[in-house]
Amino acid sequence: MIIVLTGRAHGENRRILKQLFGLRYEVFIRGGGWVAPARAGTDRYDDRDAVYFVDLDAENQIQAGVRITPTDKSSLISDYFPQLMEMEETKRHSKIYELNRHVLAPSVDYFQGRVSVARLLVAIVEWSLQQQITHLQAMIDDAAAEDYLKISPLLRQLGAPVGYGGGRGTPGGGELIGIRWPVNPSLLEEVRKYCRVTEAQAVLAADDILQNARPKN
Repeated sequence: MIIVLTGRAHGENRRILKQLFGLRYEVFIRGGGWVAPARAGTDRYDDRDAVYFVDLDAENQIQAGVRITPTDKSSLISDYFPQLMEMEETKRHSKIYELNRHVLAPSVDYFQGRVSVARLLVAIVEWSLQQQITHLQAMIDDAAAEDYLKISPLLRQLGAPVGYGGGRGTPGGGELIGIRWPVNPSLLEEVRKYCRVTEAQAVLAADDILQNARPKN
């Protein structure tokens, strides 16, 4: 089940939001070695304007989550990696939102993780259309660009890649790129199609696991 929360969440929704921050702490700080901020599991962009999309299981435990923020107020790209955008690109706008801090629960396997991500993307695009958001953007590893293009060919790269950790070819290094999608009914149709394909692949993978697990005569 996908739910949408904001930084203004109260009651049960606030509890889920705290669970999301706790999951971030486990994955990014304890598991990934990130330097812990003053409030573990959160950063400066977890403000009242942030919007969170969360995939919950039957026990209301988080399988996956992602944050989106209005770039006129909060943008990792503009604040820390402005070189990812060409000069002519619009850097900040109240109708351009940025996806960041995507996290998966450690218990989620590869195929279920892909399904959760696809479902989150559908929910984000649906919400964005309702809110009349014009564009969605993100910062990704250049190596993942081909996978993102499979979601929708409407994806556009915002500028030249920027190296990190010594750049491509260095252990632990690579290149980052900024990407942007226009929010429109065509994007929603393509994201929904991607979700259906991903769900079907997960079912086939589960069937294969069951087949292989059966005793052979």
